Amino acid sequence: MDWLLGLLFGAGLFLLCIKDKPELLDLRLQKKADIHQKIVEMLHIRKGFKLTEFMIKFPFSTHPSLAGIAIDQQAKQICLINGDFEKEEISVRLIAYNTILDCELLVDGLSLLFSSAKTPVALSPAEQPANVKFPDSHTIKSVLLKLTIKDAKYPQHQIEFIEQAKGDGAFALQDAKKWHGLMVEIMSKGR
Repeated sequence: MDWLLGLLFGAGLFLLCIKDKPELLDLRLQKKADIHQKIVEMLHIRKGFKLTEFMIKFPFSTHPSLAGIAIDQQAKQICLINGDFEKEEISVRLIAYNTILDCELLVDGLSLLFSSAKTPVALSPAEQPANVKFPDSHTIKSVLLKLTIKDAKYPQHQIEFIEQAKGDGAFALQDAKKWHGLMVEIMSKGR
């Protein structure tokens, strides 16, 4: 359900970005729907993968790449999704829970939350990293969730929640924090 809200919110932001170009809107919204359907079909084809959580972030205008995560809680598998929006090319890669080494949430390049599979989920107050404080007037331009995976060839998976200041940074940050928390929970189950 959350992925659907995220998809609808992303579509709303997209509408604001190209409101003066209705012909582009129809094409891009159709392309988003086609890519979303293609990903869901690819996941259903994967033997034994039962989709329980799903999130994909589409680009707004400057970057053609898209990224996402799908989770099968029963099989303890995560599907990492990457692709090119313009070419409608998508790749999916299945990994086990225990292959996630750490998860970091970066806001405008600064680390806001960091969790590692090697450290306990609940840290004492003395061990907590210093909280990053932004001034009230700060406009969030980038919210990035970065996973480090036990894989020599592709050790990182990154998902940008917003790509331009035109987006709602507060909503993107809230969504990214939810997914960071989910990744922390997954890392604790993968031990």
